[in-house]
Amino acid sequence: LAASLATTEEEIISRISALRTGGIIRDISAIFHPPALGYRQALVAFAAGANPDTAGDIIAAHPGVSHCYARNHERYSLWFTVAVSSQSTLGLEQTVAKLAKLAGVEAYHLLPTIETLKLAVRFDFSADTPQHASTLAAPVDPAPIELTGEIIEAVSILQRDLPATPTPFADLLAETDSPLTVAELMTIANHLRELG
Repeated sequence: LAASLATTEEEIISRISALRTGGIIRDISAIFHPPALGYRQALVAFAAGANPDTAGDIIAAHPGVSHCYARNHERYSLWFTVAVSSQSTLGLEQTVAKLAKLAGVEAYHLLPTIETLKLAVRFDFSADTPQHASTLAAPVDPAPIELTGEIIEAVSILQRDLPATPTPFADLLAETDSPLTVAELMTIANHLRELG
């Protein structure tokens, strides 16, 4: 990255750290396409009362929740997205029912993903006019892959925030006590990217 920007590694690390401190970058990590890993996903609306913070803390703690936010709605004040593994003993519907019970929510709507629509958002700071719709083709969901122990380990690690260090992947592996090497992690990551 430093070479492509004609700067130094130290400058890149410093700039990334400053952007994080300033709240511009909140996370640098891999984003996985849940259906390709055999997950079912849904948007869920909870009737969490006038103060959804307590329920939100419970929901956000679930590892399959990627977004959890309060909405100004007279009844459904807490919304979140959740993905559940095909290896889950509860499945999607029972996971959401259990979360509702834990959060003290009596009414909710589970809106499972039927079709995936992707927008390619690119911010062109040199343009004087607003940017419009993407020209990318509609995504095609790949067939779910077989989840081996190594793939599960790699996905778990690659979803973590990448440290702004000279050896970010080695640092992630050390932080997690993973048996994988950096070369193995990169091989798996590249393979998963090729598969979509």
